[in-house]
Amino acid sequence: MSGPKAEIARLEGQGLDAMRLYEEAIRSAREHGFVQEDGLANELAANFYAERSFEKIALVYLRDARHRYLLWGAGGKVRQLEELHPHLTEETPTPSATSTIVASLEHLDLATIVKMSQAVSGEIIPEKLIGTLMRTAIEHAGAARGILIQARGAELRIEAEATTNGDTISVDLRGGAIAEAVLPESIVQYVASTRESVILDDALAQNPFFAINT
Repeated sequence: MSGPKAEIARLEGQGLDAMRLYEEAIRSAREHGFVQEDGLANELAANFYAERSFEKIALVYLRDARHRYLLWGAGGKVRQLEELHPHLTEETPTPSATSTIVASLEHLDLATIVKMSQAVSGEIIPEKLIGTLMRTAIEHAGAARGILIQARGAELRIEAEATTNGDTISVDLRGGAIAEAVLPESIVQYVASTRESVILDDALAQNPFFAINT
């Protein structure tokens, strides 16, 4: 399990390694059905982020930990978490599985992720940071492909592309202009102008962006 390794990395000040190892521990526990290990890894990750004052991120992990402890039947542990963190039981709205979502950018704030990574690492290598961010984003989203786009003046350019192949995530650092053959340019332009995130259940189905393309 990667949980102990993550704690060692945390104690040694290897923040980026700890972030990756917490995620590996959670994923491994979930794949093998180890509910208690899943809960513990989430709780340790929550403590890691809370120590660095990333309360919103810590809350996400805490809620996952509480849910896993509930599944495990560890009522005492659940009560302990609820006493230490009363806000855990506050409900957050969840999107419908069949809806298209247009939400505030604060729900997917890349700037916050970058700030977090800088805070937990003494020396930031831009290429390594981008790779870590892309892999983490792909794992959390359960996506097969992800693209990092950066504004350079008035121009939007592709900085990196992540793709999955089985259990492996490859990150290609690239620089290039946005093209319709690479990704839906109309959606990118919409997000850039409105600062909203857009989630489509089925990008091939009829949606408002078809009109923008035509």
